[in-house]
Amino acid sequence: MKPIRIIATNLLLLFAFSVSAQVIEPEDIENPFNTLSYGVRAGINYATVTKGNATIYPDGKLGIYAGIFGEIPIVNDLLSIQGELLYSRQGFERRNKTSEAEYIAEYKFDYINLPILAKYYIVKGFSLEAGPQFGFKINDKIDAPFSTEEHPIPKEIESFDISLAAGTSFQFDEGLFISLRYTHGLKDVIKETEAKNTAIQVGLGYKF
Repeated sequence: MKPIRIIATNLLLLFAFSVSAQVIEPEDIENPFNTLSYGVRAGINYATVTKGNATIYPDGKLGIYAGIFGEIPIVNDLLSIQGELLYSRQGFERRNKTSEAEYIAEYKFDYINLPILAKYYIVKGFSLEAGPQFGFKINDKIDAPFSTEEHPIPKEIESFDISLAAGTSFQFDEGLFISLRYTHGLKDVIKETEAKNTAIQVGLGYKF
């Protein structure tokens, strides 16, 4: 859990810096741009898993994510906390070769993800985001054409996942925003494989 301690320390330092900035500039901001708000976001995942103890690297899969979010300001025009509730389709493909042919094992995972992010504003509309993400598997499907003692197909999918998430977003004046995010799992997604979920997310959202 060392990565969690590192990000927690960084978030505390960021919060301390933000509070110091408030003390240096005590004037009240009547109309901060990081207001209490909520919205929707959706987009595309490019998901896979780390190599783990497999002999070859897995291939990625495209999927979708969609959900809602709420933003709570902590320091005017500087720092917010953003919580989200997202449906996310993830997974990967693993290729195995025999003397006769090449076979593909396809893994599909559906999660309800709960990211809790510190959102740091560089300037109006442009922010950096980082924090933990908690995932709850709601469905899995494995299409494996074969399984042998030499090439077994792991199938014990974990029901809970935890990841670190980091990214950026840019919001236009009308409420529309674009976002880019990377998530990296801290738990094995499949038992005894040492493989962790990873995903690159690109999407759009709207803040009400």
